[in-house]
Amino acid sequence: MSLSTSDTLGHGGPAVLALHGGLGWDSATLRPWLDPLAERARLTYVDLLGCGASPEPDDWSEVTNETWAEGVEDVRDRLDAEAGGHGCVVVFGHSYGAAVALEVARLFPDRVAGLVLCAPPPRPAHLGAAAARAEARLPNLPPETGPALRAALSAPPETDAEFAAAMAALLPLYVADPDAHDLGAFAGRVRFRAGAVRRSFYGLLAEYDPRSCLGEINAPALVLSGRRDWVSPPDEAPAELAAGLGAEHVVFERSGHFPFLEEPGAFASAVGRWLGRLADAPGPSLPQAG
Repeated sequence: MSLSTSDTLGHGGPAVLALHGGLGWDSATLRPWLDPLAERARLTYVDLLGCGASPEPDDWSEVTNETWAEGVEDVRDRLDAEAGGHGCVVVFGHSYGAAVALEVARLFPDRVAGLVLCAPPPRPAHLGAAAARAEARLPNLPPETGPALRAALSAPPETDAEFAAAMAALLPLYVADPDAHDLGAFAGRVRFRAGAVRRSFYGLLAEYDPRSCLGEINAPALVLSGRRDWVSPPDEAPAELAAGLGAEHVVFERSGHFPFLEEPGAFASAVGRWLGRLADAPGPSLPQAG
């Protein structure tokens, strides 16, 4: 099944495929905040299988992180055939999209020139502490956030509408300063898909542990995290990935789970500098999009 992608932005530099989180969110969560990267790269946003405008799988029980990664590889291959310059790409992944990005690099090492892992998902061992951090923040958040959090932690959403309503109530928890952003408009732009979040967050995350495969990944990596991220603070999953991959780790001090939304200038600068260093690194030249 062919995945939905945006029009590619930019006309030069390395090709970058951008993967959203959730899962069950879509690429609207990344835009327009990643768009400035098109000044240094050729940027394509991808809606993963069962997310956004992409099709639903025939059987969710058969979907794994490998399935999602294979969909990304299909996108890369299609873009290369249509436009060229996508023989080897940088994969950006936010939240659960970072888990998919890691799987792309593991399965298709010759096709991945680099990884940018933003607010990567926690391992199961971290989930109890994450829930406690979330509860501690509730007194300073809208009254509907607490019931939505407890409902989300107790059972997965059954419908897309239920998932969309839950995320609208929960978004203040995900940013360091909810009053600084129009979170209603943010949620209103996203097509939430319940099947994908049931399979990823409520299913596969229970056994997610990337540490054993990090030695198989040779692509240069950049890890990004927000100091006030209750889901995945810098000293947990981001630190583990940075250590295991030998990656640079940039911490955004005034951000939660969405540093590109919360500190867009610093975010674009950090990723842009890294992409520039990647392109200038000695060794085989990084393929350039046409």
